[in-house]
Amino acid sequence: MAEIQRACAFEATNPNSVDAEAFSKMAETAGGAVRTVSGVEGLGSKVMKNQKTMTRMAERIAELGAQLVQLSTHPPAASA
Repeated sequence: MAEIQRACAFEATNPNSVDAEAFSKMAETAGGAVRTVSGVEGLGSKVMKNQKTMTRMAERIAELGAQLVQLSTHPPAASA
């Protein structure tokens, strides 16, 4: 996509271009697409990091819940 953007930008400045204005608009559009994809990739990384954190938290909550069940069914011996 970046190559398309560069080619269109070059053609937009070419004095012999068949339609410099159209190539300029295409270069802008391609540049916007590159920025959008880059932003989506960044968001994906954040989502994955958050998902891993949430998974770890859920696992820890399950462990604590299991410990509570175990303590309620088998209370520790009273200390003397």
